[in-house]
Amino acid sequence: MEFVLLSGVFSNYNSTSTEQKIIVKSTKKSGPIYITLYEPIPKSTNERIKIRVTQPDPIKEKNSRKKKNDGNEESEEVEKEGDDRTPKIGPFLDEKHNLMWIENIQPEEEKEFIIKWAVDYPIDEKIQFFEK
Repeated sequence: MEFVLLSGVFSNYNSTSTEQKIIVKSTKKSGPIYITLYEPIPKSTNERIKIRVTQPDPIKEKNSRKKKNDGNEESEEVEKEGDDRTPKIGPFLDEKHNLMWIENIQPEEEKEFIIKWAVDYPIDEKIQFFEK
């Protein structure tokens, strides 16, 4: 879905919002599963055009802890809870501006993920979306 908002009488910016709904269902009969949902979020190459993720809220920047292993750095995306290693649950933006959403889904459970972002751009400009 896409919405266009003209902001205020004195505003020089338009705002276009996009919403996506993703439904995931576990078909397992027993035991929870962890899923990682990846969704690319547009990234502006023009400083006058701003992209805002409006849902999920709050969204955090991915802050992977680094550990040294045989002299090489590697990303550690889990946190220790007791003796078990479980992924960090929740939505994050990675360094490439992609949404990474980690969730725990119970057997036969259905979860709905809603992702919204807004593009704020000057009134005198037209915008086009394209993938690189």
